[in-house]
Amino acid sequence: MYHHLQPWVVEIAQVQKRLGLSQTNKLYYAGRVDYYGAKLKRQTPLNQQLYLLCYLHNRYQECLQRIADGFIHHVRQVKARAKGMAKEQVYQDLQKAARNITTLGDNPGFPWNP
Repeated sequence: MYHHLQPWVVEIAQVQKRLGLSQTNKLYYAGRVDYYGAKLKRQTPLNQQLYLLCYLHNRYQECLQRIADGFIHHVRQVKARAKGMAKEQVYQDLQKAARNITTLGDNPGFPWNP
């Protein structure tokens, strides 16, 4: 849906601006499409155009919001995996250091062994 609407968004926004529609008006008129459904054809052509114009702009905004939400979700997942991998790496490094210390302590040539 986003790709179908994207080329028209600038023009839709310009028309809405020229009409002086507030955000509340835009939401109300967009809701008329859902309210009337197939009976939208009973409205005057200008009302149909106004309702559909606001509906399209509203759908575009919803698409952008979904894209942003999906991106944020993906970033959070990547950060959580990176944090888990970092913790695992620290754990492995500590285990390796502990093995090295044990190995050095058992070495008769180690300087601190009597």
